[in-house]
Amino acid sequence: MKRPYPFILILIIFSISCQNIEKPGPVAEYSFNGNALDESGNDNHAVVHGARLTSDRFGNENAAYYFDGSSGYIEALVSNMPAVEDPQTIACWFMIDQPPGYPDSLGADGMISLVDSAADIGVQFGYRAPGYHTLGLDVWYWGGRTVLETDQPQLNKWHHIAYTFDGKTHRFYLDGQQKAQSVVKPQHGTPKMLMFGNYPGGDQFFRGSMDEVCIYTRALPSAEIELLYNKKE
Repeated sequence: MKRPYPFILILIIFSISCQNIEKPGPVAEYSFNGNALDESGNDNHAVVHGARLTSDRFGNENAAYYFDGSSGYIEALVSNMPAVEDPQTIACWFMIDQPPGYPDSLGADGMISLVDSAADIGVQFGYRAPGYHTLGLDVWYWGGRTVLETDQPQLNKWHHIAYTFDGKTHRFYLDGQQKAQSVVKPQHGTPKMLMFGNYPGGDQFFRGSMDEVCIYTRALPSAEIELLYNKKE
């Protein structure tokens, strides 16, 4: 009997090894289980200002945060964040129980801001007023330039949202499905501040609940976005 050729054995070993390689996890992860601590291991712990604990999408008490739309927000000084122009994913669960309210035609209900306000750069997403002439649930750069937009989802229901950028193409996912993509030229710089429910020095307060915020330094493919959406606990 002939013995297997060495290169075949090497190929088999290599294939098995690749199957066992773990993909990089989040550089910031907030499960909001009773607090706003970063569970990624990078110590990007957040401070809560006025937001209050509420039930998550499974009905677990004190496992998400509610923002009142007028003063509540959460903030963290962060490191290890992806530069605006580099591959990244920002994802979370959210729910609103009534249509968003805006102070004026260019107002917003800002859910997440990953920014450096001193350098005027960063990624934000949330709801924006009709003055922006978008579908209303948007991703935008610091200063207001629209990156992506999609329709506003159903009220009184938890939804999963994710923004990815692979260095060339921006993609917007809602409830596990891609809704939009663009090739808007990115800003340049590395965010230093992460805020939930507003942006630094701003008055664009989010009104609703938020949970399970994750930030990655890679663009998650659609299959992984779907896994996040279908996560049961």
